[in-house]
Amino acid sequence: MPNLQPAQPDKPAERQQSGSSEVRAAGALLCGELPEELRTALIAHIREQRWFRGKARKIQALSVLDHLPLGAASSAPALLVVRVTYEDQSSELYVLPVALSTDTAQTPHIGRMQLQGAQATLIDPSGREELSRALLELFVRERTEGVNGEISARPSAALRARVEEGGAGLAPRIPSGEQSNTSVFYGRELMVKLFRQLEPGENPDVELNDYLWANGYRHVPEPLGSLSYELDGTSYTLGIAQRFVESEGIAWEVTLDVLGRSLELALALAAEQIVPPLPQGDVVDGIGQAPPESIDGFISAYAPFATLLGERTAELHLSLAAPRTQPAFAPEAFTADYQQALVQATRERIARAFDLLSTQRASLPPEVQPLAEEVLRGRESLAGQLEVLDRIHVRASRIRCHGDYHLGQVLYGHNDFTILDFEGEPAQPLAARRQKLSALYDVAGMIRSFHYAATVALQHERFSPDDRKRLEPWAEAWFRWISASYLCAYLRKAREHGAAVFLPQNPTELRALFRLHTIDKCSYELSYELNNRPAWVAVPLTGLRSLIDNA
Repeated sequence: MPNLQPAQPDKPAERQQSGSSEVRAAGALLCGELPEELRTALIAHIREQRWFRGKARKIQALSVLDHLPLGAASSAPALLVVRVTYEDQSSELYVLPVALSTDTAQTPHIGRMQLQGAQATLIDPSGREELSRALLELFVRERTEGVNGEISARPSAALRARVEEGGAGLAPRIPSGEQSNTSVFYGRELMVKLFRQLEPGENPDVELNDYLWANGYRHVPEPLGSLSYELDGTSYTLGIAQRFVESEGIAWEVTLDVLGRSLELALALAAEQIVPPLPQGDVVDGIGQAPPESIDGFISAYAPFATLLGERTAELHLSLAAPRTQPAFAPEAFTADYQQALVQATRERIARAFDLLSTQRASLPPEVQPLAEEVLRGRESLAGQLEVLDRIHVRASRIRCHGDYHLGQVLYGHNDFTILDFEGEPAQPLAARRQKLSALYDVAGMIRSFHYAATVALQHERFSPDDRKRLEPWAEAWFRWISASYLCAYLRKAREHGAAVFLPQNPTELRALFRLHTIDKCSYELSYELNNRPAWVAVPLTGLRSLIDNA
């Protein structure tokens, strides 16, 4: 395990914020009663951010709880800790990087403010080199003080030595693509992530990554340190540092590339009037079935990836399920009370998703509305499918899991996979993301990701509308056969040395629990897409329709 040594500074009796007089003045101003114009500008800026989770909620108030300067100069970046209060009086804490500029014409900007009698511009420095370097330097400071709170660092000896030697070769780079937090790569050596929402306690991304690495699981990045933020006696995880992982790309991108070429092959097969057969039954029934020779070349390009990913997933769960002395990682029984609560939680998630769909269906793209109507009519069918678990008892253990497992959370390189981002579902509170679950929740999440890939690959510009129509059954066949390959490899590896405690041994229990988690995942996806990416809403709707049709 890395040599992580938390700093133990003596806390001063009276807090003195570091930096110039302008820095202190900016902190005092921002942490005070904000001018209405600036508060409105901050709310508008936060609403536009990918990491903001309250886009579908009405904001009642915003206040700045702390200003943490990352340098002594007035133009140096700083971190604001912001509380967003909603209409129902619930609130969330977010971290917002800012910087001050005397150039009042600078754009884009968040807003403007009067500072020591002069006009200043408040900007978001995200993506700028100065902020990226300041974030890395946070890891080698014992303490960074703000107006009301402070940041403490817990670096490994290797990270401290690498940064303190001058940082040659650690040029910062912001990865492309959507981010729920802020990640920065430094050369090809380090990765730092700044968590944008703060919740009390240790973030699972820190906790699980440290645990897995310490216990010999090497298909995760090497942990190199973490940042904690303390305010009013409460500690929050602010950031994490890890070893950079060389790769060919995110598994999502690799999958779309391989699948795109397979669909081009499928066009030629379709021209020969070949109809792709599907596995018999559901995904669980598909275990052990082999695709017929007529489409073997279409499936075989990706099947080895799915098989290897299934094995790595099983090894992850085996490591998390191994008997340990830490209570936070000890497997727990799948009790009747827990099973009842799980079914009820899924019913509630269905209800929330379908209520949201009913409210927003009129604003969906016209081509999606018939599908939405069809799914809405099947609401009772989905709820009724959960009743199977009222008649049986699942015999298995609950363990710590990834919690938000999909192709976007996995890197592919050197003919292998590395699993990332153990934070759990973004919409869930931290306490819920630390709960022990059925391992099949992760499995269902990855299989849902295969469905996303099959749907998105079909929409690529290389395919004409007529091509897409011909390829629809091929995309469905790819999803079904690849899902079966993944699940088969997962179960085989998990049971390689006997019964895995985290899996039901009875096929009926396995099927019922897997279906429940699939329904739950599709319902979560529906709410997420309606709130964040309405253009993608057809994917979970198609998944829900399939569950309804195959009840």
